[in-house]
Amino acid sequence: MKLSHLSLRGGVWICAALSLALIFSGCPNGTDGEDGSGGGNAGGNSIGSSQKDSAASSSILTGMEYVKNKYSNGKADAAKSQTGWNAVNCHDPKLFQDDDGTYYVYATDASCGNIGYVGLHVRSSKDLVSWTGWKQSALNAYWDEDFLAWEGFKASSNETKQNKSSYTAYTWAPTVIKQNGLYYMYHGVNADVGLSGGGTKWASSICLAIASKPTGPFYPASFISNYTSGSDTYGNDADILSIKSTLEYLDVTYKQNFLVRYNAVGSSARAEQSTLDGNKIPNPDYTDANNGRFGCIDPEFVYDVATGKIMEYKIGSNTCYAIIYGSWLSGIALAYVDSVSLKPVYNDTAGHNIDQITIDGVTYKTGDPMDIPLDKASTWSDFTKGNYACLGERIAGGYGAGYEGAQLFYNSDTNYYYLITSCGGLDYEYRCTLGRSSKIEGPYLDAGGQNMVLTSSNAANYHAIGSKIIGSHVLKDEYSFRSQGGLSVWRNKDGEIIFANHARTNFQEGYYFYLQCHQMFFNADGWPVLNQNEYYNDYTGLTKDGKESLSKLTMEDIAGTYDTILTVRGTDTASVNSLGIYGASGVSAKVNKQDAVPTESKEMILDVNGNITGAYRGEWELGTDGYSVNIALKDTSNSDLGTFKGYVLHAVDWARKNGDRRTITFTTLCSDSDAKEKEAGEFFWGNMRAPSPWTTSSDGNTLSFRADEDTKGAAIPAFDVNAEEGFTVSFKATLPSNTDDWGAKILSYKGCYVTIPNLDPWNNVISGSKLTGKNSYPTAAGASLGSGLAFNSAFGGTHTIKIVFTSNTVTFYLDGKTWVTYSSSALSGGMQEFVGYYITGLKAGEVTFNEAGMNITNLTISKGAN
Repeated sequence: MKLSHLSLRGGVWICAALSLALIFSGCPNGTDGEDGSGGGNAGGNSIGSSQKDSAASSSILTGMEYVKNKYSNGKADAAKSQTGWNAVNCHDPKLFQDDDGTYYVYATDASCGNIGYVGLHVRSSKDLVSWTGWKQSALNAYWDEDFLAWEGFKASSNETKQNKSSYTAYTWAPTVIKQNGLYYMYHGVNADVGLSGGGTKWASSICLAIASKPTGPFYPASFISNYTSGSDTYGNDADILSIKSTLEYLDVTYKQNFLVRYNAVGSSARAEQSTLDGNKIPNPDYTDANNGRFGCIDPEFVYDVATGKIMEYKIGSNTCYAIIYGSWLSGIALAYVDSVSLKPVYNDTAGHNIDQITIDGVTYKTGDPMDIPLDKASTWSDFTKGNYACLGERIAGGYGAGYEGAQLFYNSDTNYYYLITSCGGLDYEYRCTLGRSSKIEGPYLDAGGQNMVLTSSNAANYHAIGSKIIGSHVLKDEYSFRSQGGLSVWRNKDGEIIFANHARTNFQEGYYFYLQCHQMFFNADGWPVLNQNEYYNDYTGLTKDGKESLSKLTMEDIAGTYDTILTVRGTDTASVNSLGIYGASGVSAKVNKQDAVPTESKEMILDVNGNITGAYRGEWELGTDGYSVNIALKDTSNSDLGTFKGYVLHAVDWARKNGDRRTITFTTLCSDSDAKEKEAGEFFWGNMRAPSPWTTSSDGNTLSFRADEDTKGAAIPAFDVNAEEGFTVSFKATLPSNTDDWGAKILSYKGCYVTIPNLDPWNNVISGSKLTGKNSYPTAAGASLGSGLAFNSAFGGTHTIKIVFTSNTVTFYLDGKTWVTYSSSALSGGMQEFVGYYITGLKAGEVTFNEAGMNITNLTISKGAN
């Protein structure tokens, strides 16, 4: 496995809380207020009217603060324990639904500011929208003792308890199934341990743990089998004995917990030349000699998503489950485990036709469950020829290409297996890539016909292979999401197929990462497509069942202007710091440009007669069911791009900065064998643009905000004003009376703010500007508000506020009377700089209004000092 990649996944993640700026404060080089402020959970809000004014349950909050609250509750004051994490701090989410309908997500170790417990974090939900973090980790205090002994940890007896500072082991990417009333978890364990001769040894393994509850604690399998009544120090004696009793009833005991394991030394990803339990581990040097070695992380079972049942296979005479694992190195491995015990089974995947082996005096026939890891069962093989026997059969990747975090599933409705992998380096170029096969062993071909098993000649171009089912993107005037990966796929009890992933954003630092869920559908050609918008559970009055389902729409419903994404794959590389990725200014590492840079949307218009105009040409056709759609797409020169097949449905656009989040979306894929070469195998999707809450006067001099729209966080469209004429902002508001209510942000641009004035002085700091160190509003002694008006009085009722910007001044008016004026004379020329800064923001359409969430109406912005 690629150790530069591993070091990013294995460590504890640190989140920073970013401070809020005050009146006229901030830095012109900073961000536009997207600072991770706000807490809470978006799931508690229901959604209002649709694009076509259809009835729905109730109203949804709009604007910047709402999106930030949904994706920013990992800051320090909201995440003092894992219970406050909700959707944040979730890496490699693995989705599971219990018998009572509750969803659980198990995730790779992550910590915000070192808050939380080492182990596997658990979240639960009733609706896939609101998530509750559990205080205790799934493994609780129970490290795998076999792993620690094999790895060579020098631990005292009490150091197996979680959160000990001497521990550098982490748990990664679990998967959970339920049977026999128990919960079985395969999970990765990874550690860095010092070597006696210097340097470090990186160890990786996949281990089995079992629990009686979905939230754990999960105990190592051999710990349960060897457990003696009364010996547990954490108060779980009865629980452990109950699990042991069930296992004994099933006639199952465990001598060890491993599925597979290996060691590597140093940053060069070279394996240690030593014998571990009689198993010599060779060098993973990404050459032909290592085509049978696979990274020991990311285990996942194989399900039928049409039925929700785990798939069964005959290996020898035994009934087995298929399991995949692997990362980088030789790619993704397919192996098998016993269906009762989940122990690895003997299976000669190297093709030597050896139907049994004897190790340590025990003979294993094909299909027999083994109390040894797969790597030890491979000791008889000739390593120098890359024949790793039982380690598994390669179904994707190879030659060091970055495929990992995979899910393999079957669909008995289409008779295909589908393999989706996480692709690339997780921090900047992650995305999810897709192929399918009629056989579980492959070959897995993407929708353009490319084989996901790589060769020495094409492994360097792996970013271009595998259809890009989800990746970095940004729609017009929306927040940008990137680096999606660490996926899982699950059919729920309602028959919905849910795709979970983690994502980073292009408006916060990379150590903020989030759980996202999408619904999956299969198009007319049997290929999966995603609702690229996150799942929402309430479509009352919009769909046949009130859920996020395929329901009949008309051409009139669908016709409109869409912001669309046509996925792009390629092999171009560039330094991260040259690509404009948020938080990557100091990162020089090379990444794939097509996956790292968010694909920008293009405007497309679908008319009611089935014609396409805008950035594309062509025709669209709605099926008789009212939701199947075919899009025959052409570019502006009328060259065919292919036919894209999929669906159109109601959705919720969480990334929208302003306006109604309810939208209509389409999601399609081109699998034409005769399509234009670069478009075959690409996805095409888009969201109907929200009706603008802004109207422009006939003379173009005034912007007015719609009366029934919430102004909180409203994005002001580009408005061509200048310093000579100035501009005026007018609105009505109920003003705060508490002296603590200072700093309410009315206008925001690049971290600089215009707020309702306060009498308290505050030193302004705008780096490199004339305002540095200046009081940005008058002290109480110097205030001249006129007519006895005072900001901190109890106003009562609604008042009219006007803010007039000229080249040298900013003047506030309250109910038609001068309230307070800031001028260049008072601020040594800084006001002119500040006004010019805001004029730049308005021209660029990057100024937002009312981040404070005050009750503001009758908003207008006009040219001139009116």
